[in-house]
Amino acid sequence: MDEDVSSVGNREAPEPGENVRGETGCGCGSGDDKEVLDVVIIGGGPAGIACAIQLQRMGAAPLLIEKSRLGGLLRYANFVENYPGFPAGISGVKLAERMDAQLRASGVTHIKADVGQVWKNGENFLLRADESEILCKKLIVASGSRPTRVEFEVLGNPLITYDLFDLLDGDATEIAIIGGGDVAFDHAVRLAECGKKVTILSRGEPRANCPLLNATRKLGIRVITGAGIKSISGNGRGAVVVHERGKTDADAVLVACGREPRLLKFQDGLIATDDNGRSAAAVSGLYIIGDARGAWRHAGIAVGDGLSCAMDIFKELRRERDAHAVCEEVNEL
Repeated sequence: MDEDVSSVGNREAPEPGENVRGETGCGCGSGDDKEVLDVVIIGGGPAGIACAIQLQRMGAAPLLIEKSRLGGLLRYANFVENYPGFPAGISGVKLAERMDAQLRASGVTHIKADVGQVWKNGENFLLRADESEILCKKLIVASGSRPTRVEFEVLGNPLITYDLFDLLDGDATEIAIIGGGDVAFDHAVRLAECGKKVTILSRGEPRANCPLLNATRKLGIRVITGAGIKSISGNGRGAVVVHERGKTDADAVLVACGREPRLLKFQDGLIATDDNGRSAAAVSGLYIIGDARGAWRHAGIAVGDGLSCAMDIFKELRRERDAHAVCEEVNEL
């Protein structure tokens, strides 16, 4: 069910370290000023949705916060061929919409808001979501990934974007895509199927999977390898990309050179890096799942990550509630 974010609470954000009343310790305390939620999930992609549905069916009643549309990066995928249950494949948009529908049918409460900052507040976490504050015991970060920013020499004012949706319905008809992996080729296929003339500029040999390479050939998309970028300039009506193989004229340039975890503004000491260079929680009660960890970007892996996290959290909540019950019995003696 959808709720307006203002219903969760509203006041000025505290300075990091400022105390906000709420449940503390083993849960025996009480907070009169603000409700403390059991679980909050930031991000409504496959990992966040799977985690929320599983927690809901186990009775944990999570709150899911997503600043945009549910489905995450799946909405950018042209076609998904390796997600179980769809022998003929399915478009990323349709798969995202099915996940969206299942989340709503499960009864999970979710709100549309942008989480700007996260603090540790005693035993709990304090989130600033738009103009509101939310307190929770367990915080799951499933905020996905964002395009890796690349520095180019830019002259004039050419149209350069990192977002596919800027070009799908735009006036630009000739698109130069910088990148050589799955994301670059997937975007190229989707744009070509929308009637755009696409050229892929890859610094090395293409690293995209075979189905994408085959689709690229079938659609007649031009691929230039060994095309390390030297500069991008505006030519009055579009862009000129100068690279090691020459130059390419285009109405717009789409940069697709990989992705990186989209992490929030956390209070110092909450996030660490594990031995594999991936983002990891540094405090108890905080979980990082899906693309936000910097792991393999795959819907199936993200869903499994979300389910595993939900099971772990449910066990912890049950253990904490058992401890709470014992504490209350002792207090009554």
